[in-house]
Amino acid sequence: MVQQEQKGAEEGLHPLLQEFVDEHQVALEKIKQFEEVVQAARSKGMDEERASLINDFFQFFGDYVLAHNEREERTVFPTLQEKLLEREEFQEGGEKRTAVELLQSDHIKGLQLAAVSFNLFGLGLRLPDPTSRLLTIDLASEQALELTELLKLHFTREGDIVFPMAQEYISQHEFDAIHAREEMP
Repeated sequence: MVQQEQKGAEEGLHPLLQEFVDEHQVALEKIKQFEEVVQAARSKGMDEERASLINDFFQFFGDYVLAHNEREERTVFPTLQEKLLEREEFQEGGEKRTAVELLQSDHIKGLQLAAVSFNLFGLGLRLPDPTSRLLTIDLASEQALELTELLKLHFTREGDIVFPMAQEYISQHEFDAIHAREEMP
């Protein structure tokens, strides 16, 4: 039932937004694999295979997720931010922030968590003292799992809330122009 609702929400999205949703699905598969490896490293210890798989995820994060985030920030976010400000649509509570600002904040926090966990894993693998190594890898795992939770929440926010909002607020003509600019060399 949930999958049907999600599929229904995705129908009718502009092709650019649909590309982003499709990229989220690719990333979510990698995130799931990464979570499993991190959990195994945390409970069973680090070995070469786990270290290699963890490194592969960070390579994916750098090559794919950061490029994806940059595309969102370059294409859809500026126009959506303008539309949200025109409509005076802000997050409830203290500081007035738009959904775009929240997503940009997620992008920054994700980068920070990735950097911290990557460096802690690297440090942990080099420490000669077994206790220090274990504690450092545990801390790296904690940060890595926080990263996975942030990414999953972020993709849900975009797919379920912000992209449908963008579809409603940004005209087909504006989307086509954004998409055409992006495809230019």
